[in-house]
Amino acid sequence: MSIRTRQEQFHCGKCKAMLILIDYDMVCPSCNWQFKDLSKDDELFKNNVIGNLRYHKHCNGSYVPGGMYIGSQGDLMMSLAYQFVDLLNKEKPQDRQAFLENSVKEIKLSDKKEDLYLRQHYHDAFKSILDEFNGMEVEEYLEKKYGPEQKPSWSLSKRFKRWISS
Repeated sequence: MSIRTRQEQFHCGKCKAMLILIDYDMVCPSCNWQFKDLSKDDELFKNNVIGNLRYHKHCNGSYVPGGMYIGSQGDLMMSLAYQFVDLLNKEKPQDRQAFLENSVKEIKLSDKKEDLYLRQHYHDAFKSILDEFNGMEVEEYLEKKYGPEQKPSWSLSKRFKRWISS
């Protein structure tokens, strides 16, 4: 299972490319149009992904969710980001920039027309996550940001039995 907030997507006002919110002052990777006044109410992609990493690791032993519905480009990008972070954690590359470049290059895209802008969009999204980690290992970053991981005090079955008996 995956617990996450929906990753909102929007279209470029100039070229109509489908995008997700990477930064509040982002530029369209397709036509280089500068967005103005993007809503600060919407969650940035990196915060949406990073906010769920610890949950996935605790439940699945991996940063990749056990199951995830892919119903939009935003969902696909989140799924790929979880895989990217999991591989980053396992491989612990010395050269994170080269790791980023290779990871984005390996993403298979079907539409040749959109290939160039989507690849750049994935690159920008994953780079925003790497930048947030600021050179720290994933676990180190999560502990610094959220504090030590809190283990649940009892399992779901124990909570259910307790709820039934009350």
